[in-house]
This record gives sequence, structure tokens and C-alpha cells, in this order.
Amino acid sequence: MRQTMFIKNFSMVKTMKLFIVACVMSLFLLGSIVGCSNPDMVINSNTSVENNNNNSSNTETDQSEKKAFLFPDIPNRLYILPGFMVSNSGTPTASNSFKVFVKVTDGRPMPRIGFEAYTSYCGTDDLKWYEGTVTSSTTCEATISTANHNTETGDYVIKAYSIDANGKTLIGETYVYICKSLAGNIETSPTTAFIGNTFSVRIRNVTYQYSSNNGGTISKVLFPTWTTQYGQDDLIWHEGTRIPGTNDWTVSISTSTHKSENGEYIIHVYSIDSAGNRTPIGGTSLYIYRNKANSIINEGASIAKSSYKVTAKNVINEGGASISRVLFPTWTEANGQDDLIWHEGTRISGTNDWEFRIQRSEHKNEAGKYITHVYAIDGYGNINCIGASETTITKNFTFDSISYNPVENSNILTVKINNVVNTTGVSSVVFPTWSEVYGQNDIRWYQGTRINQKDWQIQINTIDHIGWVEYCNTGNYLTHIYGNGSVYLGEVKTCINGIAGGAVTHTGNQMIAGSTTFKVKIENVIHKGGKRVAKVYFPTWTENNGQDELLWHEGTKSIFNNDWEVTININQHKNERGQYIIHIYSYDEFGNRSLVGLTTVYVSRDGQRVKLPGDNRIFLVDQGKKRFIGNISIYNSLFVNWNGIIETNDINYLPDGVSIVDSNKTYLAKAYNDYIIYLVDNGVKRLIANQSSYNYYNFGWDKFRVVYPGPELDAFNNMPSVNTIIIGN
Repeated sequence: MRQTMFIKNFSMVKTMKLFIVACVMSLFLLGSIVGCSNPDMVINSNTSVENNNNNSSNTETDQSEKKAFLFPDIPNRLYILPGFMVSNSGTPTASNSFKVFVKVTDGRPMPRIGFEAYTSYCGTDDLKWYEGTVTSSTTCEATISTANHNTETGDYVIKAYSIDANGKTLIGETYVYICKSLAGNIETSPTTAFIGNTFSVRIRNVTYQYSSNNGGTISKVLFPTWTTQYGQDDLIWHEGTRIPGTNDWTVSISTSTHKSENGEYIIHVYSIDSAGNRTPIGGTSLYIYRNKANSIINEGASIAKSSYKVTAKNVINEGGASISRVLFPTWTEANGQDDLIWHEGTRISGTNDWEFRIQRSEHKNEAGKYITHVYAIDGYGNINCIGASETTITKNFTFDSISYNPVENSNILTVKINNVVNTTGVSSVVFPTWSEVYGQNDIRWYQGTRINQKDWQIQINTIDHIGWVEYCNTGNYLTHIYGNGSVYLGEVKTCINGIAGGAVTHTGNQMIAGSTTFKVKIENVIHKGGKRVAKVYFPTWTENNGQDELLWHEGTKSIFNNDWEVTININQHKNERGQYIIHIYSYDEFGNRSLVGLTTVYVSRDGQRVKLPGDNRIFLVDQGKKRFIGNISIYNSLFVNWNGIIETNDINYLPDGVSIVDSNKTYLAKAYNDYIIYLVDNGVKRLIANQSSYNYYNFGWDKFRVVYPGPELDAFNNMPSVNTIIIGN
């Protein structure tokens, strides 16, 4: 966000001199277009490379005759220490690995052998050391993997050393050529600078050296792309697509994937062959017209002003695109960018000027340096910085310290600022205060009292703040201090010892039919500062319809310990079923409140007929599941009437049960000369436990079938009874 936008140069450091000979068919332009990068601008690819030795031969080949033919840019000499032969497994190769060998030719014992390997592409930036492995009394070898060398293609230089107590001695060199990809021209669309937010890049005729006899193919082409606006902070490796029927590859690039930046885009092109080796095959650039302004004007600010205006003059796009928005991100130098706000400007009618008035109150009324950058967004969504401005508000106030002190055995806190001095005098000091836990919904602006010539203080009564919850380790009160009404001086966090509670339990398990109450208990409620706990409240409500039936139930303290308990009657909560939410607050003897616990209790809906808002489907809640009632006929065969159907979102918490769709499988049955009624339910019979449960389910007393004892009922297995369980965990 700072005004100076550092743009690192991608330097083309090294030009490779590659002649067209034998294996190197045509390496077009690679040095000048995709040369070695500045170390600060190295492109890292996560291309996966799997070692494949299928194309490597273990045949030892003396390279002394072939070197000059394959490597015209390497000095025409081959250093071999007498008594040794250095060779490789074959060159050129399309593999991603190859072997190098040292052979003792004069009968001496095989010494410890090591190999240095690097490519000739960017000097020795990829230099790796390989420890040799002895394979016979006269031979030592190592396997060189291109994955250890940035999967680069081209010339590999391998130096062999013997190692003893005196160090290492060069005994010879060998060279291997990893075949490269070749390519034709690179084209962009558009071809020149433009306005817009997408462009495409095409590279023609991407082929592989010696593909006819070494099996190499092109598996993918990558287009790493970034803008020069902030270096490579927006670098993305775009993967290209082969154009059917050709060896051309193309990619479409959207500015939205590059932070919607405009200006110069740099595109490099790399091919990946079937062995996973990577070859730079070209590069290009394209310019998207930028937004600009003639000047940024700041009208200036002062300690006496509450705001100031910043104006961007004549904001246009170089290519004529429209300007849709101008942003004025602003912050103060104090405490970094903790007060950063992206203000949106307004166009001045009839002009290309944009402005915004910055309110100091939105930036904590801080003194010191105010910094504003200005960004313009064109009609295509592209954005760039068009300027910056600063202004300084001189702080004339000084003070020594801010302190706070709880008044013992009370609900009072004293906040004090010492030795407040201002060159033009101090007429007032204000102390806005609010709770950290609840935001500023309980903010109060306290007018400070001068207690001597330079010290000011206030006393905060915690009862005046609805959100004073807080043990010191979980929440605080914030007090900011302003001199003469608007000059920010400092701030302090204050707290008082709160109340803590232990485990919360409830009797939410298997209450019998007809019960409408459950109990909630919190254990060991104590004041951390040793004060007396005066009251404990259990505010309770259901999730259905928000807090429309919220009640603050007052708890009762145990006579034996510090436990508190309350009995909740669901009749006081509109007899609602479903999820009950209970928070627990304690109050000390001075009226300070602390949140000490919370819990939930699920009140079963078994027996209720329910539906979702806006949905005509009706469900019966049974055994903790919602069962779809499939049609009017089956409904009328079971229930008294259509009254009492509850509309609620609460049933979304319930799992689906077996649907009720067939009156021949689900019906009410009563044995002849017996008072017992069963719910025959999909091949089983369930005893209806009592009259209360029958009525609560709204079953009709004229709906049951009278059956004779014996085969009809005896054929059914007994399953859990129909019983209205009011409370469930």
C-alpha cells in the first residue's frame, strides 16, 4: 500500500550460444527471449517429474570423440587423469535420468568417487553433488536425475573427482545432452496495446528433437504470466491447450487471475516433454492501457478540523476506457494500517475529477501522518494506483501515563490520565467506554473531572453497562481518551474480577408423559475476587421464532454448596417443543454480571403433527423422527381432525422416518373385549401406553379397528410403545 511501488526487473542475464548441428536441430531465440532470471525473479514450477530410466543404457561410451560434435560451445578439450576413464550411458537422450561412470584402467584400487553435475543453461545455479556407487573392482557410477536440475534440457556437464584424506582431485569430465523442445513464433491477440480484460497467446509448431527415433513427445505447454506492476506477486503458471490437428498451443488469460492489474504483462513459455523435462521455448509481452490522473490534491488537515478532502484530477484511461470507480484507501502512520479504510470516491459532475472527504473520526481521531493512496478502476474491472497523498496533523497534547484502579468492595472503576499538557490549553478530557465482548452497544461518553492542574479522571459504574460480563481473562472494558473533545490521547483496558462456574447439567432424559418441566443446574458458582454471589439467572428461549418467549428464570442456591438450580416449565414458553437454549448469568453483591455457563435441552416433538413454512407436506413426529403422511386418506384414518398442525423450521433437525402411506399397513387396532389399543405400523404392533399419549398424538377415538384376539394381532411383533416422551437429550 505504500506509494513507492517496487517493480523488480526480469533480467535476461545469459545468452546461450547454440549452433544448428546434428542433435541440436533448431533452438530458436531461447537465449535472448527466455534467458536466465534475476535471482529475485526466479520462476518456480511445481511440475511433477517421475524418474524413468527406460531410455537409459548402461553401456559405457567414451565421450572424447563425440564431445566436440555435440557441445560446440564448450572448450574443445576433455580432461582425463591417467589411469581413469570417465563416460556416460549415452547421448543424446530423451530420458529424465542418465548414468555416469568412472573406470580404473591401470589396476589401482578403486578410490572414493564423487560427481558434480550442472546444466550449461544458467551457469552453475543448479550444481549438485552425487556420491558414486562402486559396482565392481574397477567401476563406479552415479545416476543423474533432471529433477535435481530444475528438469532442464540441453547440455549437462559432469565432473568426476577422486576423494581422499587430502581432499578431492578432478579426474575427468563427460557431457550429456538432454533433447529439447523446439517451437516457432509466438503470437498474441490482441497484437498490440489494448483496453480489455482478456487476451490470448499462441505458440506455433511445438515439436520434440528426434521424436522419430527416441520416443519423446510434448505432454504439456505452460505459460507463466505476471505483471510488472509489483514484480511477480501475481505469477500464475497457466496451462495451454493444443489446437487440434496442429502442433500449436494456446491459452486465454484473464486479468482477474492477476489481481485485475493492467500495464505490462510478461508471458514466458515452457514445454514439458513425456519424460517430465522442461524447456523454455519463448516469451513475449503485452500492454493493457493503464488508468492515470494529472495530480492528487490534498486540501490539508489540522487538529482543529474534523475532516479534509482529497481530489484526483482528470482521471482517465490511456486507451480511452471508461472509469467506473476511484478508491481512496486511507490510514494513519500510527500503529501501522490498523485503521485502514478503502473509501469510495465520488465523480465531480461534468468533470473527470474524483474526490472524497476523509473523516478523522473514522481513523480514531489520531494525530500524526495520514496517508491516502488513490486507485482507479476502469470499465473492464482493471485497477491500478494513480497517485498518493499525505497530510500531517500536529499533536499538541502530551501526557505522562494512563492508569485504572478498581474501587475495593464496589462496582466502581477509576480511570486516570496524568499530566495532560497542550500548547493551547486543555478545556476538557472525555473518556468513551464500552465492553469488548458486546461491541459498542453499551458505550457511554464520560466527561472527565480535573483533579489538579494537569490530571483528569472518571469513575465508571459497571451497572451502567449492560455488557459487563467479564472475568479479566476473557473480556475487558475499553476506555479511549480524547483531549478537548476530539484529539485522541490514548486508551486503556479495564476489568474487574468476575464470577466463574463449573459443570452445567440438566434432567433432559426420559420424562414421562404429561410432564412439562425439566431442571438445569450449574455447579460451584464462585466469585474470583472473594465477593458474595447474590443471584444466578437462567435466561431461556427456544430456537423457534427467535427469542419471542425469552424468560429470565431466577435460580435457587443449594443450602449445602455453591450449586444453583432452576426448574423450567415449557408452559411458560408457549408450550413449544424443540431446542431450548439456556444461558446462565451470575450477579455479585454490587450488581456486576458475569456469564458463567450455557447449555441446550431438546424437548421432544413426539406426537406432534408438523409442517415446514410454505410447504404443504405434513409429518408426524414419532420416536424422534419425522414421518411423512402420504395422503389425505391415511391422515383421516388416524387423526381426529386437521387442527393443531404446527408450522416450524425446527423439524429440519429431525432425521427422516418411514413414511405413512398405506392404511392397510398403518392403522389403529383394539382387541375385542379389551381396552388396549395398538398402532399397527408396517408389520409390527406398538402399544399405546396411556390415554394421555393417545390424545397427544391426536388419534381419533372412532378411528381404531376392533379385531378379535388371536391370529391378526398375534402375528405382529411387539415394538416400542407409543408414549409421549417430553424431554430428550
